[in-house]
Order: sequence, then structure tokens, then C-alpha cells
Amino acid sequence: MIETEQVYIALLHHPVYNKSGEVVASAITNLDLHDLARMTVTFGLKRYYVVTPLELQRKLAQRLMMHWLSGPGADYNWTRNEAFQRVRIIEDLEAVKKEISAESKAAARLIATSARGVGNQISFSELKK
Repeated sequence: MIETEQVYIALLHHPVYNKSGEVVASAITNLDLHDLARMTVTFGLKRYYVVTPLELQRKLAQRLMMHWLSGPGADYNWTRNEAFQRVRIIEDLEAVKKEISAESKAAARLIATSARGVGNQISFSELKK
């Protein structure tokens, strides 16, 4: 059984491919923040990282989060406040790995998902083992 309190998730907005196959940075959406933050709490995960190298995107995400953490939304919806307490907006995957390693005293083990078939792919049941 997986101990979910030791599981971290990250949504990378860079590097990602656009429809032409070029590496780009994608925009952070409100759904990226709200839905995955709530999922993190629902499944008892340790933390959720939103990763983008774009400073303006990080600032926008922080501003949206502050509404629920310390703004009017903090009193309006306490469950969303709880969810956003587990979210970190960060510039790149290396910074995520460094933070996880420092906090957990162990190297981060990376597992990636994709909507496309890729080499050395494994099934969910294999991963669970």
C-alpha cells in the first residue's frame, strides 16, 4: 500500500509540447490550481507543485491562491484554504526535487504521466507494486 502522506505531485507547465511539437511553457489555469489542490487533500498527498519558469504566471497563481489563503476566500471557504496550504508555485523541476529531498531526507523518485504512448511505459498495476 502506498503511504500517500509521502507522495508529492507536480504539474509541469514547462517543458511541454505544443501542437506543432515545439517545446513551450503553457499557461496556468484556475482549474490547475483548484482541482489539483483539492485532489491533494482528498487523497492525503503531501504537496502539490505548480511548475513554470514564467515569472508572471507564478505571480498570477500566487495572487489567485492568496485570495483563498488570506483574502476574503479564506473565511468564505475553509476547505479551499486547507487545499491551497499544500500548493507551492515553483520555477522548475530541479527546485521541486531539491525541496522534496530536503523535506523528506530522501531523493525524490520521479514518475511521469502522459496522454501519449512513450518508451519504457508501465501500467498502473505495475507502478502500484
